[in-house]
Amino acid sequence: VDGPNTCGDPLIEETLSVEIEQDGDAIEVFVEGAEFSGTVDGREVHWTGSYPEDDGTTTNTIHVTIEPGGSAFSGGSEWTWTDGATTCEGTSTFEGTRD
Repeated sequence: VDGPNTCGDPLIEETLSVEIEQDGDAIEVFVEGAEFSGTVDGREVHWTGSYPEDDGTTTNTIHVTIEPGGSAFSGGSEWTWTDGATTCEGTSTFEGTRD
């Protein structure tokens, strides 16, 4: 996960594990204690949600494309963090494999 941001933070690389439960075209996404809801449209998966982080709240909107064959994916996100007095935003790009 990496991308530019307005928080003044350096670019970082992270490894995340994401669990997705699908019911038709609706999904629930679980990431490190946060829960998101979203949709599936063909190979496109989208979800959004907010969670507490660093004494504020982060809101993420994620877009994922599952590659043909279904084992790899790539995508990006737009995020905003605020603590009520300060707000910053950024983008991330990522890629990975599905188990």
